[in-house]
Formats: sequence, structure tokens, C-alpha cells
Amino acid sequence: MIGLDIGTFGVRAAEISMVKGLPTLVSFGQVVLPPGAVHAGEIVDFQAVTEAISELWALGGFSSKKVVLGVANQLVFVRQMELPVMPVEEIKTALQFEAGEHIPIPIEDAVIDYQIIGQNDDQEDPKLKILLVAAKKDMIEAYLEVVEKAGLGVQTIDFSPFGLIRSLLSPPVDVLGEDISTNAIIGVGAGTTTLVVERNGVPLFVRVLGIGADSITHSIANEMNINLDQAEDYKRRRRFIPGDLDQKSAMAKVESIVARDIESLVIGVRGSIEYYQSQLDAQPISNILLSGGGSQLIGLCEAFSSKLSIPVRLASAFTNVSIGDLDISEAELDRVDPLLAVPIGLSLALAPPEISLQRISLLPSAVSKERLERRNKALLGVGLGVFTLILLGIWGEQDLALQSANRQLATLNSQNANLEQSLSSYSGLESLNSQISAQQALIKSALGNDVAWSNVLQSVASQMPSNVWLTSFKGSTSSPGTVDIVANGTSQFSTAKWLSRLSQIPYLTNPWVSSSTASTTSSQVNFSSTANLSLNAVSNRASKYMSGKL
Repeated sequence: MIGLDIGTFGVRAAEISMVKGLPTLVSFGQVVLPPGAVHAGEIVDFQAVTEAISELWALGGFSSKKVVLGVANQLVFVRQMELPVMPVEEIKTALQFEAGEHIPIPIEDAVIDYQIIGQNDDQEDPKLKILLVAAKKDMIEAYLEVVEKAGLGVQTIDFSPFGLIRSLLSPPVDVLGEDISTNAIIGVGAGTTTLVVERNGVPLFVRVLGIGADSITHSIANEMNINLDQAEDYKRRRRFIPGDLDQKSAMAKVESIVARDIESLVIGVRGSIEYYQSQLDAQPISNILLSGGGSQLIGLCEAFSSKLSIPVRLASAFTNVSIGDLDISEAELDRVDPLLAVPIGLSLALAPPEISLQRISLLPSAVSKERLERRNKALLGVGLGVFTLILLGIWGEQDLALQSANRQLATLNSQNANLEQSLSSYSGLESLNSQISAQQALIKSALGNDVAWSNVLQSVASQMPSNVWLTSFKGSTSSPGTVDIVANGTSQFSTAKWLSRLSQIPYLTNPWVSSSTASTTSSQVNFSSTANLSLNAVSNRASKYMSGKL
């Protein structure tokens, strides 16, 4: 499971593997982007971002090119809404008509998904509480373009603030009567700052602000007439040469600029928190967790605590994951901790939800449909290839066995024809007829239980579900004849569908699945099935040999 985060400062990825049942960080990396390549969470320089992702995969040692991609900017909208109680399969259709009233962009220009987060208490007019997530479609397509041009495949697109919940907060335990707290997570990045309020693992409010720690760097550079690298160094370290009055004066000015811009950032976040708290059903916030690359800025944590009057603490991206065998020091881990919260949280999107919530995906439906079609075609191609090899093998074995008998019969028929033309050779004809009868008896014996395997296999192929492919086919003509089939499917449902299809084949009776095993490393299921051959499966090749037409 690999999460990919495209930020303002750089592209980052983290790979999680399950080790002894526990999610474990096994690899991570970052490649810095040139200034301006990504602005406020939107991609500006496509080529630069593509090259950075390619470099990250070349250097990072990741085991796969399939990723969970995160997005977070002001073109992603999260809203709570209500719908009449309806079957789950009808909700997405209903949202196509209802969601347009809740988002500031046309529904045809948006990619939408949802979570059911509860139901109201009105028994006369019950409503489903829906968490709606919508994103500008062309922005999502821009992200897909740079990732796919870098040679990677996107398994799903996640909203990065949801990843912060998964990485920074322990899995919720919904115990009856337990006083579950409401938490706010503030992720301070270079170009954006994310606020997400959650309760029991469910996001209640999300806001992405188009301001981050990078704005402080630009203020220092502009007001002190220095380059961005020097301004970033001043902002992070606040260092000066002792005794150098000019340097000391410069640092005083840096402190003034940083304090002013920190206050602007904190006031922006406070405004969003106050907006959330003004809602009628808002839960009071008990704790604030601070994360992101900008969270390490000196004085930021204290400023948030002072202005918000809520306990604030730095969060760790390693709350829910173990550290694998990484060649890295504790000091280096502490340094990269704030940068890994988002990519680790994204990678955990492929793990089953801790509570009964489906994962939200902003992958456009057209892309998902195209991938499903490609996958089904690939599976069908593999299945037909295996099927063809099996058919050729069975046919070849029987054909070799019968060619010899066919040649002998042809020779005898030719001799018989010559003898009939010679009226003077009656004594020889009687002997030849005896030989023909003996050969015919041999053929009847050889083909008594002959099965029309081509008909059987063609019927199996026509009835085979698209999500099932064969790995082994063994046929036996012993009385009664049987077939033993080993196959793979995408789920236990595909096993049941396979059994149902077998029962529709006229050449088989008593179909059964003798064993079915789900893979521990993928969603595949391996199963074995058997069936008896019916009388319909017997071929008529014996009669054709007798008539000399074969």
C-alpha cells in the first residue's frame, strides 16, 4: 500500500506493508519541487511534477507502481446533507440530482462520492446523513495526468485530510456509553493549511485554506530583499552571528515578520473553527493536533494554543504504524515525521475501515469503468489461452491413439474393395471380412466411452463467468466419466456463480465445488470443482469410423 502526496514543496510517498498483522512503514521518500510547480494545491508545471515523481520512484525503492493519490485544495468541497432513507445502490443516482444545491460548481463538472455517517432521529421523516465530497473534475484529471505520465497507476484518489485522520488518530472504539471526544487536526503545509474536525473517525467538517508556511518565507524574502533560500533559512533557524549588530537587527525583523504572519495564519484557522462551532449540531472540540511540514515553525504551536483556547499538541505520523527495517536514525525519523502524516494516511486508505464506512474515492467513474473493462478482457484472454492449450492437449492425445486404428481400417476397406471386384477370390474375401470384423470390434472397444471433449470444453467456455479463469482441466472417461477443474475467481461470489453456470451445461451432471480458498495476499479465490459426464457427452465417432466417413 503506497500513498503519494503532491505538495507545494515536494512529492512524497510512503509504503506500508502488513507485517504480522500490523501496518508497517517499509519505505518512504521525498523529491523537492521547483518553486511554483504546485501552487495552493493545484499543479502548475506539469513537466516538473512528472519528473519529480519519476525521480522519486527511481530512488525510493518502492515495490509497486500502484498508488493511492491524495488531493487537497480549495477545489475539493466537503458538505453534510440529508437524503430520504433509500437503498445504498440508489444513493449515488440521487446525489446526481441533489448534490448540485450543496456545491459551488456544476454537478457535470464535478467528481463526487459520499459516506453515510448516520440517520436522524425523526421517526416520521427519517433521513440519511450524508458526507458529500466533490472535486473539480479537470483538477482531478490534471493530477491523474502527471502521475500516469510518470509511469504509475492510480488505484484510488483520496481526500488528503481524511488521510490525516487515519494516520494521526488511534482507531475509534465505539463503546456504548463511552464519552468520545471531538478532535481537530490542523495540517500546515507549504502552500495550504488543512483543518479537519472528526469524531469517532468520522469527518464532521473540512476546510482547506490557501495559505501555508511558504507565505511566511515569501514575506521575509520580499520585505528584506533576499532570495527565497536565505529567507527559508532565516524562518526555520532564526540564527544570527553573536556580536554582529546588523545580523541581530535582521533577525529582529525576521521575528517580527514571522510573528505577524503566524498570527494571520492562526486567525484564518480560528475563523474556520468558529464557523464550524456556529452550526446547530456542532460538537465541542476537545483537542487540536498539529501536523505538516510547517508545524515545526518556532512559536506556531504556542500561537494556536493561545488564540484558540483549546489544548494543542504536535501529532505523530507513526501513531498507527510500526517502523520497519529502515536504515535511518531516530533524529532523522523525528525530522521527517511531520512530512509523512499525509502519505502514510493515504496508504492506509487501502486497509479495511475501522468502522462501517466505505472509503471515499475521487477517481472518475469513466476511469474506473475503463480499468474494469481492461481487467475483464485480460482475464478473458488468459482464460481462453489456458482453455485452448487444454483443448489441444486432450485432442492431441486421443487423435494420436485413433490415427493408427483409422489407418488400419482404411487399409482393410481398400483390400475389401479389391476383393469384391475379383469374383475368383471368395475364399480370401471371407478371411478379410473376419479381419475387418475384428478391427471393428477393436474400434468399438476403443471408442465405447469416447467423449466429445471439444463439445464439453466449448460449453464450459461459453458458460464461464467473466470473473473466473481456469488453471487446470482434467477429464476421465472411466464409468462414469468425470471432469476435475481448478480455477481462480475474484471473490466467493464468483465461485457461486461458477457452480450455477456448470449446472446449465447439458454434458455435465452433479456439479460440485469441493474446495474454495481465499488468497491472503489479494482478493482472488482459488477453488476446485467436479462434475460427472452425462450421456450427451458421448461422441459418435465410433459409428463414423464404421461407415468409413472419418
